Amino acid sequence: MDLVKVRSNTASTFGGGIYFGNSGPTLSRVVVEYNEAKDGGGLYLSAFASPNLVNTVVGNNIASNEGGGIYLNNAQTDLVNVTVADDSAFTYGGSMFMKGGTVKTRNSIITGGGSDAIWFSKSGVSSSMIVHYSSVQGGLEGIENNSNGTVDWGEGNLSGGGGVNADETSEILGGGNYCHNCPRWFLVFEPDAFSFGAGGNDKGDPSSQYNDEENLWCHYVWATEAVSIWNNGNPGYQMIAVPDTLTERNDMGAFGGPNGSWGIIHATPGSDWE
Repeated sequence: MDLVKVRSNTASTFGGGIYFGNSGPTLSRVVVEYNEAKDGGGLYLSAFASPNLVNTVVGNNIASNEGGGIYLNNAQTDLVNVTVADDSAFTYGGSMFMKGGTVKTRNSIITGGGSDAIWFSKSGVSSSMIVHYSSVQGGLEGIENNSNGTVDWGEGNLSGGGGVNADETSEILGGGNYCHNCPRWFLVFEPDAFSFGAGGNDKGDPSSQYNDEENLWCHYVWATEAVSIWNNGNPGYQMIAVPDTLTERNDMGAFGGPNGSWGIIHATPGSDWE
C-alpha cells in the first residue's frame, strides 16, 4: 500500500482505519487519521498479523476502549520512520495497546497519546517492544509494561516525543498544496502542526542505509503582501521552498529517510489526492 490516505472511518469493534488479519503487507507513505473504533482506532493487528510501516503517519485516531493509534493482539510490526501522534483511548494505550506480540521502532516518533500512551496488557500473552533511534513520549518510563513484557530501550532514543513541537495540533489537511518554487505538489499540514524542522532532525539512525533523500523542504507559511508573489500580491498561506541545510543523517518521523520526501504526491497542478 503506497501513497494512500485512510481517513474518517468508523468501526463498531476493531480497526477503525485498517484491520489486519493473518497478513504481512507493507504500508509506505500512508496517512491513517481521524478514524474511530472500540479497539484500535487507527490500526488493529489481529493474531499473527505482521505488517511493516514505513514513512507513515498514524494521527488523531480514537478508541472508545483501548489502543487509539495501534492495537496489537498477538501480532508484530516494524515501524521505520513512522509518526504516531495525538491518538487517544478512553482507557489505556492512547498511542498503542499491546496484548501479546512485538513492536520494533526505528527512526520513529510516538507522542501525544496521553498519560497511558503505550500500554501492555496486564494479563495474557506477554509483549515486547524494541526501540532504537526513536522519540517516545515520556521516554522509557512512558512505556508501561505492567510486568507482562519486556522493553529493549536501545541506542539513540529521545524522551518526550521530541520530533514534534509542543504546541502542535497535528491537524492534517485533506489535500495537497502546490509549491511554485520547486515546483511540485506537497502534502500540507495545518500551520503550526507537524513541522519539517522539529527536534528529531538528524537524530535518526546514522547508518547510511537510512540517510535522508536529498531534497528541498517546503513550509506552508503565512506570507505578507511583500513576499506573496504566488498569491497575486495578496497576503495568505503559501508554500515556500527552503533548502535542507542539515546533514544527510536520518530525520526521525514520517518524512525522514531515503523515501522521506513523500510529500511530493502530485505532478499536475490542480489535482487532489482525496
